[in-house]
Amino acid sequence: MFTNDPNILKKLSAGNRIWQGIPSIAVTEKGKQFVVFYSGGTKECIGNYVIMLTGTDETNFSEPIAAAVPDDGHRCYYATVWIDPLGRLWFIWAYFPDECVYAVICDHPDDDVLKFGEEFVIGKDVMMNNPIVLSTGE
Repeated sequence: MFTNDPNILKKLSAGNRIWQGIPSIAVTEKGKQFVVFYSGGTKECIGNYVIMLTGTDETNFSEPIAAAVPDDGHRCYYATVWIDPLGRLWFIWAYFPDECVYAVICDHPDDDVLKFGEEFVIGKDVMMNNPIVLSTGE
């Protein structure tokens, strides 16, 4: 599912998308912006994918730098991006029909070359909002 393969990402570029839905944005301490949203096909359906873009201001964003691309008969949707209290970037998406929520983490999102860990399941159903960390750290 998760990919940052340039050959796959090129197929998901702006010129190949006819719609995009339900964005999420996160900004690092140094001001680097990350946006995720889903798209694919002509509507919400099997085959939808999630992409991540980066930017340095509110109007100029890159082409996709990472994506969650589904296996046959599945869709990726309802993505969110979050900077946790440790400064790590979380890329999170829902996966249907398995009803799982997946994530990958980038420990150093301000680096020029981003390195993401392995994808993993963080829960069931969907997650459309960022986690809340209490003052206790929970």
